Amino acid sequence: MDSNVQLMSSRRSFLLTVLLWSIGLLIFLDRFSQSQELEYQFDLPFYETQSALFTCDNGWHKVGGSCLLVVTELTTFDQAQAYCRSNGASLLKVSGLFENRIFGEFLHEKILSSNDLSDLNFIWIGLSRTAAGDYEWGDGEVAQAYQGFWALSQPKVFHIGFRTCSYLGVNNVTDIGIYRWALGDCQQRLPFVCQASSCAKSQFRCKDGSACINAKWHCDGTPDCADQSDEQDCNGTCGGIYQGLNGTFHSPYNDSHSYPSYSSCHWKISSPIGTRIQLNFETFDLEAPYDKVTVYDGALEADPLVGVFTGNNTPTVPLSSTNFLLVIFESDQNIAGRGFNASWKAREIRCGGTLTTSSEGDRLWIESPGYGLQTYPSNLVCDWIISHIHGSDIVYIDFGDFNLAGPGDWIEIRDGRSEQAGLLGRFSGDEIPPILISSGPYLFLRFRTDAYIGERGFKAFYQSGCQIQEITQGYIVFSSPGYGVNNYPNNLNCTWKYNWTQPATLLFHEIDIEPKFDLLQVKLGVSSNFTTITSQNVTDRLRSDSGNFDLNFITDEQVNRRGWSVSISYDCPSLAPLPDNAHIFERTDTENFSYGSYVWFGCREGYKISNANPIVCEMGGRWNATSPTCQKISCPKLVPLPNGDNRNTEYPSNYKFGARVKYSCMPGDRLIGYNVSVCGEDGQWTHPPPQCLAPVCDEISIPHAVLNMTYVTGGDYVGVTCNHGYRMRGEAVVYCNSTGQYETTFPSCIDIDECSDLDDDPCLRHTCVNTPGDYYCQCNVGYHHVNSTESKICQGKRKTKKKPTKSSFFFVFVQFCE
Repeated sequence: MDSNVQLMSSRRSFLLTVLLWSIGLLIFLDRFSQSQELEYQFDLPFYETQSALFTCDNGWHKVGGSCLLVVTELTTFDQAQAYCRSNGASLLKVSGLFENRIFGEFLHEKILSSNDLSDLNFIWIGLSRTAAGDYEWGDGEVAQAYQGFWALSQPKVFHIGFRTCSYLGVNNVTDIGIYRWALGDCQQRLPFVCQASSCAKSQFRCKDGSACINAKWHCDGTPDCADQSDEQDCNGTCGGIYQGLNGTFHSPYNDSHSYPSYSSCHWKISSPIGTRIQLNFETFDLEAPYDKVTVYDGALEADPLVGVFTGNNTPTVPLSSTNFLLVIFESDQNIAGRGFNASWKAREIRCGGTLTTSSEGDRLWIESPGYGLQTYPSNLVCDWIISHIHGSDIVYIDFGDFNLAGPGDWIEIRDGRSEQAGLLGRFSGDEIPPILISSGPYLFLRFRTDAYIGERGFKAFYQSGCQIQEITQGYIVFSSPGYGVNNYPNNLNCTWKYNWTQPATLLFHEIDIEPKFDLLQVKLGVSSNFTTITSQNVTDRLRSDSGNFDLNFITDEQVNRRGWSVSISYDCPSLAPLPDNAHIFERTDTENFSYGSYVWFGCREGYKISNANPIVCEMGGRWNATSPTCQKISCPKLVPLPNGDNRNTEYPSNYKFGARVKYSCMPGDRLIGYNVSVCGEDGQWTHPPPQCLAPVCDEISIPHAVLNMTYVTGGDYVGVTCNHGYRMRGEAVVYCNSTGQYETTFPSCIDIDECSDLDDDPCLRHTCVNTPGDYYCQCNVGYHHVNSTESKICQGKRKTKKKPTKSSFFFVFVQFCE
């Protein structure tokens, strides 16, 4: 008994142990599977392990499947894009949340590790929004807004005509996460990151990024890369890659001190970001025209061509537009020259900076780079900050000369000290910008040029305050301080003096000032008094015959508003002599062709205006269009009238205004419509062309007949059918000829006498009576018609009072009329 109890107890202990181990194992497996799933779904540790199968060039970092190059120099978006492209890469392109995270983490660490950039929060990536509102990556791939990982209130609202570029936040944490994107001004300066594809460890990456080739093909004497970079910088070969501030190179040479046949050499030169390269040839002797040196303004052959040089004249190469230059030397198999020696040097174009107004109130000048000597350089971004020396007053800028190659070259002016301040205006072309006054102590100027040839540039002066004492330009726009961006400041006392040698007109574009307390005063000429202008009494225009205007703007210390804007210009030239057959129909200024006036033209009868009407006198004394011309009114040429004729009775050779056309038809045809049409003053005929139709034959009337048509025209055949009870006498078809006459005699329908013309008696023993088109049977005594409607059948009467017997039975004979 005790042994059995002990056995049962041991079995229970074993089962309990097994059960506990099973539960523990299930818990472990469950937690293990959960941890593996979480790690796979979110951590994805495989990207952290740098695979030995793929590598990147020196200086590049392998992140995921990409090679990244972080450039810490602060550049604009376009400069960053050009730098990446010159290295066979593009600005970073992010695809999906996972890439955004791993790239963001990598960039965060790189920025933090840079002592110069640790306080920067953003870095350029390759997405931009064009001036038309389309999204695209730096490699040209079309993108959509929803592909971005945007911060709050991003992307910014689109404004047509303004391009914006994307940057990634690497240090800031937003309410919706980290590594969020934003759209901003493409001209601000930020670090950037280039992205290229990685190559296998056994491969060589072409410098233009076009391919990865077998590493054994590197420096084997045969170029395999499109840019021949696999045969550059090899011992005993020509060409190479040069970096730095200066250097020299020369054509290859052999024992005869001339370059070898079939030479093909590539020199890729790069200087620090923000500099340009000046290439100089000291000696130059090539066989013309077969041996040549080709220079590209960039690192690739796809970049703009600078020139192709040959012969023995030493070429002059202009300053590069970027910090890259590509030089290619090629020779054929025949005669060789001595070759060339060249040197290069990095040059920094200094522009921009902080400018301070004069303490004595003098006007100081600012000029575009190269002004007065040559055209300004390409690919410039120059920023100036103009500040008041005392830091409390306002400043203004006035352009004396302005000539930019638009629209890629422009200058923008902002009411503040940075590119984030309100934009007062962006200007290009050759129209002189308005006088612009800040609402505070700073103006920010940014001058930007594209990769193409520039123009003369600009020259402007700046000064503190708003006492603009002498405006000698013939036409100008000016406004209250900060107009269009900020309200004007308090406690202003501004003066504008416009002096011109000809009559001029002032136009008000807007006026919004505090009534009674803020005053805008205008004086015409030199002897008149000031007139106070308000939004209630403002007129469209003011005119000064002497060409002088004085404006005062005085504000108090409290309320301020949007402000005002005016423009002044001299008159437009006279329109005399007027074009032939033209006259001035109406004008808004009946005495002068003043600035802002409209002129309408008219033409004498028979002529019409051919182009713009009215025309407007614009700034600078220029009409917005040439005077309209008067052209003779002509109607469309008429096509021949089918089966007819149309004759121009008054102007046989044309169809000008007043021409009369008379229509006629061929003999016998009918004219349907108007037979006369006149060319009207709208250049259209008064009536559409008529129609010439065949003649109509008279209506046919044949008693007791049916016709197959009722409207009969020339050429028709009319079929005739007699009614029931009639027979036809004559032809059953009648022909209508082209003159509207019938050529055959009409047939007639004759009544059929059924009682005498038929062989059999239709009424049998009864009397047959003929009627027009019919007959009826007159029953004999003792007979009657079957009913009131049937007159051709007679039947005998039946006796019903005496019951019939066999002997007395009688038959009723029913007689039918055939």
